[in-house]
Amino acid sequence: MYWVKIKDIREGEVAVIGVVLNVVENYLVIDDGTSRARVYYDRASQFNLKDIVLAVGSVITSSAEFKEIQGYAIANISGIDISLMRDVEEVRREVERMLKGGMNGK
Repeated sequence: MYWVKIKDIREGEVAVIGVVLNVVENYLVIDDGTSRARVYYDRASQFNLKDIVLAVGSVITSSAEFKEIQGYAIANISGIDISLMRDVEEVRREVERMLKGGMNGK
């Protein structure tokens, strides 16, 4: 499973990365720069504002302006270099495109 942008969430299982904007007893509000999502998680109170988290879960609601995810697991990845991670993700996508279209296809 690869992480997706919150704005691209539709349905099914997802992995998202975002900054924690709000911590409530049983959910976090995270933002990845494209949109915001509420991620329900029974240990949400373990996280702090401005933590960078990787959340894995199932989509509950996905409208244009509002996303909700039932989290299975959330990891604090605050020490990670997000710009490097985005670069790696772009390379992964390019390799997938090349494999699907053959070495000459894009």
